[in-house]
Amino acid sequence: MTTTMFQRIVDMNRIIPILKSISVFVLLFHFSASRGQGPELQEYQRDLKSLLSTVDANGRTYRQTIVFGALGNAEITVNEVNSKGEELESNYEFALSDINPRAVRKLMNKDIIRVELFAKGNQKLIKKTWDGGNKIAYVPDIILYAADNDNGMDLKQAFQESVPFAIQVEKNVLSLNTYDEHLNWLVNNIDDVKLANERVTQGLQLESGTAESVVLKQVKGGHSTESVLNLSHLNPNSAEYHISGDEIFIEVHTKGGKNGVKYSVDGTHKDYRDFIRVFANSITDAKKIYNVLQDIIPLAEAEFKNARPDFDSNSETVRYINDQIKRVVNAEGTFSQQFSIQDDAATVTTQEVRGNKNFNHEYTFSLTDINPFSIQLETKKTIIFLELIVKNSQPFIRHIENDTPQNYRHYIRLYFDSREDALLVQDALKTLIKDLEAKKEQEANSSRMTIRKAWENIASQVSKVENGEEHFDQRIEMLDNETSALKYTKHISNPKKDREIVYEFGAKEVNPFTTEIHVSGSRVWVELITRNKRKRSK
Repeated sequence: MTTTMFQRIVDMNRIIPILKSISVFVLLFHFSASRGQGPELQEYQRDLKSLLSTVDANGRTYRQTIVFGALGNAEITVNEVNSKGEELESNYEFALSDINPRAVRKLMNKDIIRVELFAKGNQKLIKKTWDGGNKIAYVPDIILYAADNDNGMDLKQAFQESVPFAIQVEKNVLSLNTYDEHLNWLVNNIDDVKLANERVTQGLQLESGTAESVVLKQVKGGHSTESVLNLSHLNPNSAEYHISGDEIFIEVHTKGGKNGVKYSVDGTHKDYRDFIRVFANSITDAKKIYNVLQDIIPLAEAEFKNARPDFDSNSETVRYINDQIKRVVNAEGTFSQQFSIQDDAATVTTQEVRGNKNFNHEYTFSLTDINPFSIQLETKKTIIFLELIVKNSQPFIRHIENDTPQNYRHYIRLYFDSREDALLVQDALKTLIKDLEAKKEQEANSSRMTIRKAWENIASQVSKVENGEEHFDQRIEMLDNETSALKYTKHISNPKKDREIVYEFGAKEVNPFTTEIHVSGSRVWVELITRNKRKRSK
C-alpha cells in the first residue's frame, strides 16, 4: 500500500467517530456538496504537489513543481540542471481533464524513473514554453521524474485518479442540461477569434427548419463562409482539437463521413462537406466548446427523432413525401417531382431544368421491389438526393424520357433541398414499403388462389405492348377449366413483317420455381418453363 493511500485510511479512521454523531440529513448533504464542488479534486491536487519534487538521477538534477488554477488547470515547471551547472527550464500548461488516464505510465531506465503523461488522442493540447518564454509549442506529452519506485507509482495513481474528478468539475461549472441550454451556450460563446495577423469573425445561428438546424458563419482570409448543418448528424466521437501555428480550432465530422454540411463561400453554394471547424481564442475556450458540442449531439438526436412525423395512412405518407420533393432548386438546376402509388405500383415523375435544357422523366415500378435498407442519402456537388435501389440491383424500373422509352434501370433518385427533408422522407419510404410488404404477405396467406382466379389476374396484365416500331398484340385464354389448359396468342408486327405465334399448354405443367423476369434494354418479358424442361407446349 502506498504512503498516500495509507494516510487517507488513517484520516478516515479519525473522523468516523465524529461522523457518527452527525445527523443523516447533514451527512448526505455533505457528500452531495462534495461531489458538486470538487473537494476530491483538491485532495488529489494536494497529493500531486507533495509527490512532485526534486530528483537527482544520472548526474542531473530535476527540480519539479506543480501549481493549480481553476477547474483543474495545471502548470508544471521542470528545471533540469546538468553536471556543469547549466539549466534548462521547461514550463507546461494543461488541463487535468485533457490527460488520458489509461495512457499514464511509469518507466524505469537505468537509475532514472520517469512518469509520462499523454493528452487524449495524443493531441497537442499541452502548451510548452522554454528559453525564458521566448519559445512556445503545443505538445502531446509531458515527462516527469520520480525519486523512487513508490514515488513513481504514487504519481501515476494520483494523475490517473484525478482526471475523472477534473472532468466532472468542468461539466458542473457549465451546468447545462437541456438541448436549448446547450444550444444557447454555443450561440453565445462561439465568437470572434484574434490571431496573430488577422481576426476570424464567426457566429452560430439558428437555421429555419428543424430545431437542430444551425448555420455557422465565418469570415477568414477575406472570404465569408456558411456551413448549414443538423447537429444530430454529427459524430460526437469525431470531435478533435487542432493546433496549427497560432490557430486553435475544434473539428467535428458527420456520422459515417457523409457529406451532410451545406458549404457556401461568399454567398455561393459550393458543395456538401463532412465536417465543421470552430475556432477558439485559447485551449481553455476550445475545451468548453468541445465539451458542449460533444454533449449537445445526443440531445439533438433525441430532438430530431421526436420531430419525425407519424402517419395514419399511406395516403398521408405519400402527401408528406410530395410536400418535400415537389420543387427543389440548386446550383445544378430545378427539379419538379411527384410521387404516387396505386396498390403496390409506384410512379415518379420528374421535370428537370438544367440551363436551357428540359427533361421530363417518368419512372414506374413496384415499390416493394425497392430494398428499404439500401435507400441511401447521397450528395453530388450541390445536389442532395435519396437513391432508391431495386433488390439485388435488378433492372425492374421502367423509364420514359421525353415520351421515349429508355432502358430499364435498377435505381431512381429523389432530390431535396436539405438533408433533414431527405432523412425524413427516407424514414417515410421505409415505413411505406414495410406496410405494403405486410399487406402483400397477409393477402397471400389469407386464402389460396384458384387456378381460374390466377388466370384472370394474368389475363388482365397481358395486353398490347409497343416497343419502338415493334408491336406485340397478345392475349391469354383458358381452354378448359378442369384441365387448366391455356392458350397464349402473340401477334408481332414491325415495318418489315408480321407474324403470329400460338402456344397451348397446361398450367400445371409450368414450373413455378423457374419462372423468370428478363430485361433487355427497354424490353421486359416473363419466361415460363415447363417442369423438367419437357416439351409439353405447342
